[in-house]
Parts: sequence; structure tokens; C-alpha cells
Amino acid sequence: RIDDTHILATYSCFANAEETRENIFAATLQIEGQNVRVVQKYGTILSPEADWENGNLRDPFPMFHDEKLYLYYAGGREKGIGLAISKT
Repeated sequence: RIDDTHILATYSCFANAEETRENIFAATLQIEGQNVRVVQKYGTILSPEADWENGNLRDPFPMFHDEKLYLYYAGGREKGIGLAISKT
């Protein structure tokens, strides 16, 4: 949750039909009642790079602490859990 009407949404998917790797993306959403609107798309925020991830990142779970983003995720066909930490 960013504030009373905005949230950071993280999701995993293939960038396009030809993509073989599943990436993690982010966007800011504005919520007013039952209406949801995309305010800003950030695009890919994490791509599979480590061997254990096996080209596959899923189930992102973001947490903010001390002004940093901690992003937990499943990798390697959900056989492992990774943690990515933002620099700022």
C-alpha cells in the first residue's frame, strides 16, 4: 500500500508470446471504491538470471522496510524462494 488510494501491484508473466522466461513486473494502481485504474507501469523489475531460477520467476510478494523494497519470489518452477532488495 502506497497511500489510502494507491497500491503497488507486482505480477509475473511472459513479456510476449515469443518470450521463454517468466519475469516480474510492477505497476501503481489507484483504487476508488470498486474502480481500479493503472496509474503507472514500471515494466520488468526482475528477470531470471540465476541458474536455480530456471528462467522462471513467480508469485512476487513485496514488502517495504526502511525505505527499501524487499521482493520475495518463487523460482525454478516454484522449487525455491528468492529475495531481491532494492538499492533505494
